[in-house]
Order: sequence, then C-alpha cells, then structure tokens
Amino acid sequence: MGGQFWVGGWYWSVAFVNFFFDVCKLKLSKDIMERAEAYRKVSESVNYIWANRDFVMVCARPVKINRDERGRLHSETEKSIEYPDGWGLYHLHGVSFQKDWWTKIVGDKMSPSEIFAIDNLEHRRIAYEYMDKTKMKKLKDFKVLDEQTDEKGNPMKIISFTVQNMNKPLKFYNCFCPTTKREYFIGTDKDTCTEAKNASFGLSEVEWFNEW
Repeated sequence: MGGQFWVGGWYWSVAFVNFFFDVCKLKLSKDIMERAEAYRKVSESVNYIWANRDFVMVCARPVKINRDERGRLHSETEKSIEYPDGWGLYHLHGVSFQKDWWTKIVGDKMSPSEIFAIDNLEHRRIAYEYMDKTKMKKLKDFKVLDEQTDEKGNPMKIISFTVQNMNKPLKFYNCFCPTTKREYFIGTDKDTCTEAKNASFGLSEVEWFNEW
C-alpha cells in the first residue's frame, strides 16, 4: 500500500525512510536499497498503489487539485480534485459533498428549512455559510428566544422556527467555536444559551472560563 498520497505518516513510509537515505546518508544492503528505491519511484509516479498476492491496483495521479488558503480541498467552481478519466470529488473548505448538494450550496439554492434539516453538523455549517442570511426571516414562526455573549466575546442565540409537517417548533443553539470562530447551529431543547451550551457538553451546571 502506498503512492503519492501515502508517502508520510508512519515510520515505514517512503518519506520517513528516505530521510535517512538522503539526509543521514544511511547505507544498507544492496537488496534493501534497491527495494526502497523501487518503492520510492512507484510512490512518486502514481497516486495510490495496493499490492495484492495475484495483482496490483494502481491509481493515476490527479490532473487537478484545488485548495483553499489553509490547504484544504476546496472549490466553488469545479471539482476539488479530478482524475484523468474525469472522476473527482467536491469539497468546500475541506468538507466533502455530493455534486447535487455542492451545486445547491454554492448557488445558494437551498432553503433554510432544507439546511436545518441536514443531520451532519459540518454539512449544515457550510450550507449556512453560503446561504443568504435574509432567508432566515422567511422561516415560519422564526423567533430569537435568547441572546447572550460568551466568555470570548462571541454572540450566542437560541432560535426557534417551525418547518413543514411538524407542529412542534425546532430549536437551535447558535454559537461560535472560540478557537476556529466557525459558526454552528446545534439542535437543542433548551430555552437559554447557557443551558444549551452546558447540555451540548453533557453538563447541567458549570462555570466556564478561559475557553479555547
């Protein structure tokens, strides 16, 4: 197992081993050096290789890789990574999406109800980032039940609204990660920010200080 995407991370990886050969000038037996060189060349020439007893699977290197400023797979206009046969993946700031979702999100074609129905928290966060925030007012029975500021100066809210075919309003705890500043909407049954924050960590009563 190896290839361009598997050259580091373990003590037997190509990058680790060749550090000793290239930098430390380590010399081993001719047989081992030849095997190591062959493995290095394979890893430099193909994206992925999986050697089995009777056959070897080899994957070509991608023809295109798009990243954001933090090095995460990302593109708002095309596949984040694409291979010679046209197959590829779609990412927004490192989060993977199916093409139909990616198309709707970057084109702001999802309604708030659709976005808040997304189970995956990271998918929901990204979809909300790309949504025109004025759409929030179109949610049925939209209310802000509570507003506070956390210990790092980040705003917190409890919002409530009703979606189709549901009689009981949905409630979300709107908060920001103190470290990354990412904005999240976390489902809750609480009416205050403090209660919702504590509950999100499985706690009932706690005093917060010096968050990170």
